[in-house]
Amino acid sequence: MKRNGFICLCLITLFACKDDDDIGEAAIDFGYTYAPLNVGQTSTFQVDSILYNDFSNSIDTFSFQLKEEIVSSFITNAGEKAFRIELSQRLNDTLPWQLLRVVSSSKGKIRYEKTANNESTVLLVFPIGLGKEWDGNLLNTKPEKTFEYSSINQAETINGQSYSEVLTVLQEDEFNLIQQFFTEEKYAKGVGLVYRKDKQLETELNGNIRRGYDATVRLIEFQQ
Repeated sequence: MKRNGFICLCLITLFACKDDDDIGEAAIDFGYTYAPLNVGQTSTFQVDSILYNDFSNSIDTFSFQLKEEIVSSFITNAGEKAFRIELSQRLNDTLPWQLLRVVSSSKGKIRYEKTANNESTVLLVFPIGLGKEWDGNLLNTKPEKTFEYSSINQAETINGQSYSEVLTVLQEDEFNLIQQFFTEEKYAKGVGLVYRKDKQLETELNGNIRRGYDATVRLIEFQQ
């Protein structure tokens, strides 16, 4: 009886430890919900940009709407599940959508990536962590480019919409006497991309802008 009692105690201890480990793993926020991927999911964005052209000495503004719709899923040559995304554009909400191109996206245990024109970019890595860095161009032939989590799980209001948890990715931040390069993306839990700022400018020594663009993308509608 003593031996049986000892075995029972060991089994109880073993299962108790296993349950604690499972609870500990479940409590870790890997950040997967910052990049939801489901067939039928649609994100509509308002895009506003300013184009500086030193050749024509002009400054032009452009505004349009961009829609990303996940239309189907498929298995890649590597045996991974990916999603086909149709990108459509229109100048305003009274006009019909015009298909621009098709891209794809996938999410694994360690990264979330998007592929366009046979070129993949690593947009997020898991688990998330403040200050964590990675090479956004890891899966393509471009030079290494450091992406970084500059904030995580922060409450923010973007385009009048409040989000309880937002993740910010700093993709580029370079300012000097003749250049201003800045790219940043924000993702909301359960929604995905909600904001993008992309500034690529060349300036004169006095600060005047010679050429380049300044674009802002804001989510205006999301359907799961």
